[in-house]
Amino acid sequence: MHTYYQVLIDTRDCPHISQRSQTEAVTHEDILPYNSTEQVPIQHELFERFLMFNAARNPPFTARDTLRAWQEKNHPWLELSDVHRETTENIRVTWRYCIRLENLGNEVVQLRERHWRIFSLSGTLETVRGRGVVGKEPVLSREQPAFQYSSHVSLQAPSGHMWGTFCFERTDGSHFDVRIPPFSLESNKYDKAPPTGYPL
Repeated sequence: MHTYYQVLIDTRDCPHISQRSQTEAVTHEDILPYNSTEQVPIQHELFERFLMFNAARNPPFTARDTLRAWQEKNHPWLELSDVHRETTENIRVTWRYCIRLENLGNEVVQLRERHWRIFSLSGTLETVRGRGVVGKEPVLSREQPAFQYSSHVSLQAPSGHMWGTFCFERTDGSHFDVRIPPFSLESNKYDKAPPTGYPL
């Protein structure tokens, strides 16, 4: 059993991430500490509709009835999906319908290449190799330790699995590979599912 949270994505962060959903399910391990004294600390169209400022609370926000109604209506899509996580040389890769890269160490590193192996139960094995991810080569440092993105790949069958590596570069020019944990690709079990795709 995992405690998880629904996170509203600040619109100011949208140019820096490739996340298309309005909310994201995360665990406490995914949260980077942040404090604010603003009554509306997050710029998001749903923030004031969902939360009400209450100076007597810590944190100073309480849920509105609209938030409770939204959670009840969307419960099947809000549950935390399976988490696949692996750490190599202080770089942790987490997959949960989006991919999160996190630098757990003190060394500054930059993502240079990706290498995916995609197996479909139709019998095909595809290799994808290229520079960076979603057109970016993010730098992971103590100041900005995490990068998260989503992308998609077509699969010729209702299920399969993926695995691979990310190649990172250190400041001295040396390189190392970070393992991407294997994970299954399955069609959504709900009939009225949102559009499906697999991260790449």
